[in-house]
Amino acid sequence: MSAKVVEPVSATQFGANGRISRAELARWLQRTDVIVRASRPVPVVDFSDGAHGWAVPDWQTNGGTATAENGRLVVQAASGGDWVSGPGGQDFSGRTTLVIDVPATTGVGMKAALQLGPDWTWCETAPATWAGPGAHTGSGAVTIDLTTLSADCRALLGQVRGINLFVNEGRTEISAIGVR
Repeated sequence: MSAKVVEPVSATQFGANGRISRAELARWLQRTDVIVRASRPVPVVDFSDGAHGWAVPDWQTNGGTATAENGRLVVQAASGGDWVSGPGGQDFSGRTTLVIDVPATTGVGMKAALQLGPDWTWCETAPATWAGPGAHTGSGAVTIDLTTLSADCRALLGQVRGINLFVNEGRTEISAIGVR
């Protein structure tokens, strides 16, 4: 088994005569829990109780808005799209994916520009896959691949100073942002 949770004794059996010791069961359960926890995103921000400093930044000139409504950050991006920005203060070391929970959208394409390291270096990811109107990718999440950052930028992921998401024109609701 590739996940190494349960090691088979043959191609068709696990354990001798189908019996296992308490220690083996405990080891299997612990391995399963570690795998499940590793696949869950680590929360960066949850908008259930406000915008937490997330907004369309002053330097953005397209005229879009971002407001907290009903436990979500609602981004109404103007023609040409808008950036929405939030505070950093996180350590993304060893992380490969930014996960944006998008329960509703008129259609969204996203990418991230992170401000990293002691010099607030701007580092931009490749665009995420387009999610059409009402579309959900799996659990309703849009994923941004952090491995598309340059090697120099990936080396700075231990000090995330700011997070900026580019959102295409239209309405997009974001309920949470995480990293895994």
